[in-house]
Amino acid sequence: MAGQQERKESRAAMARRENGKREEKGKEVDVKKFGQRFCTVFSAQESGERLRIPPSFSQYLENEIGLVYLFGQSGNPWLADLASDTEGFFFENGWKDFVTDHSIEEGHILTFCYNGDSHFSVVIFDEMYIEKPSAFRAKPSYDLVATTERDEEDKQISSAPLEENNATKRNRTGEIDANNSKLRKRSDVASIDYKSASRNGTEDVMRVQRQPAVMSQRPPVSQGWKNYALQKAKQYKSKYPITLQIMKKTNVYKTYFMIIPSEFVREYLPHTDKRLTLFDPYGNAWEVTYVYCSQRYAGAFSEGWGKFSLGNHLEEFDICVFELLSEDIIKVHIYRANAMLTQYLLDSSNE
Repeated sequence: MAGQQERKESRAAMARRENGKREEKGKEVDVKKFGQRFCTVFSAQESGERLRIPPSFSQYLENEIGLVYLFGQSGNPWLADLASDTEGFFFENGWKDFVTDHSIEEGHILTFCYNGDSHFSVVIFDEMYIEKPSAFRAKPSYDLVATTERDEEDKQISSAPLEENNATKRNRTGEIDANNSKLRKRSDVASIDYKSASRNGTEDVMRVQRQPAVMSQRPPVSQGWKNYALQKAKQYKSKYPITLQIMKKTNVYKTYFMIIPSEFVREYLPHTDKRLTLFDPYGNAWEVTYVYCSQRYAGAFSEGWGKFSLGNHLEEFDICVFELLSEDIIKVHIYRANAMLTQYLLDSSNE
């Protein structure tokens, strides 16, 4: 009886294995996306400004349009745009820098390996089919540029006077200065909900709205990446009024108060407090409170900006281009200093 029972169990196990094999055959096997390679022969006329990717490789690049990293044999990263048209995908803005920095010439052979997360490894062979020796020493040329704007602005932040509200409760306050676009504020702003600005004769005082302070977990950003993001943002053109801002810690990690350049405020934005709608690059709408200081022709985004910043995962050194589509609608274009998105951590030191 025991032997018969064992044979039954053995036959049942075999049946289960066969059923499993049949089910596996019926499943659609996913195409391996990462680790795929393609090769091309460089032509200055066809590939000097942008490099066309073989159409057969397009299956591996779905949903990958945007900023990508090209890692040369030196291990250094170059930033470029992966774009597409009716003929397929290609590398553009930034690709020319990669070519120049590696001294790529007519007839050189390039192999690309897609490593996922918008990362490509590139190996360059010379006309003798040998890896190009100088490529192992190549560095991004834009690392030599040091043009980051307003680096000193945070250093000039100081404490503002305390004001009492109608309930005689003392609150933290801040001040907009339109002459030099500085915000003087207390670093430990306690108020979470935005309150209307209180006018005090020659001085405008307002409480600063804030979301919970967070800490970035993003890897360090090189000067080259900062410069590249700034360069890309400055290239954006529009028939509508635009202004550019480099994100600071007080814009994206704490306080969440976004001062708009005074020249842009004077010429284009409302000269009164009101609600505006910001559209992010994905078409999502975010309401923000725009506050205006009439005596100094200064404006800023307060309530709602923190949600926009966190919702779009803005980081220090990212660039925002504000495009005024109508009196109440602004489209925000984001140029990231690092394409890698990481989760924030709550900053307990600010509690």
